[in-house]
Amino acid sequence: MILFSEWLNRRENNLKFDLKKYFLISILLLAAPLFAQRITLCRAFTDNGEPIDLIYSSNIRIGQSVCILFSGEKKKLSGSISLFIDKTDGGERNNQLKQIFISPKENWLTQVFKFQKEGRYEIYFENENKIRYASTTVTVGHPEIKTAKEKEAAARSGSAKIVFTSKIIDGKPADIKENISLRENGGSISIYLSDKQPIGTKLLRLSLWRSDQKGNSYNELSGSKIFIIDPSWNDTYLKYTFSKTGEYKIIISDENEILIKTAYISVNN
Repeated sequence: MILFSEWLNRRENNLKFDLKKYFLISILLLAAPLFAQRITLCRAFTDNGEPIDLIYSSNIRIGQSVCILFSGEKKKLSGSISLFIDKTDGGERNNQLKQIFISPKENWLTQVFKFQKEGRYEIYFENENKIRYASTTVTVGHPEIKTAKEKEAAARSGSAKIVFTSKIIDGKPADIKENISLRENGGSISIYLSDKQPIGTKLLRLSLWRSDQKGNSYNELSGSKIFIIDPSWNDTYLKYTFSKTGEYKIIISDENEILIKTAYISVNN
């Protein structure tokens, strides 16, 4: 037989346990939306919203364009989502960008932003009720502060050359292309990078920026690839396949994200 006092004590302990479970579940439910979203900085992204070639938040230069990738939950994003980029130097907050996305079709979205000024920035996303989903901070450095590697790369870029070719004979380009057709070789082209001296990097970063017309700004990041090479080589080929017509700006940089050479090509049907 259970005494009334013992029953009351058990009842009180069970009630405390139930309350603890309730508060724990409530906290997890509230925290779930906060931990389900993230911001990634990168140079490009796949068709499934996966980042390509990550960019570190403390290694951004003035004039550098960055792809801001916001990933939501497994289900599609709903309602309107706003992206804010604020400059936060000296205790002041100055908005640099506000972009509203209405009912995104996927569970991720992207925006390319070019950082024009040195300083500290906050990037964050909010829903229509001003509830913040995710945020991150970045530091943009000054281009005048050049390391020895940057000075060396600047001297090297003056002698580097880029040629587009569809034929290679005896290791050299047999034809030079200023424009290509998607029907020719399925849109594939070889990008020939050469220099009078060793290229001097183990890794080459290829970035492609697209524009609809010549003379317009190249503000659409179309693709990005990484190639591993021997630093002692004076030349190498980088193969790329285009899938869309337009005017393209080709940027090749080294393992330290320092520019080696820029070139342009037209892609038509």
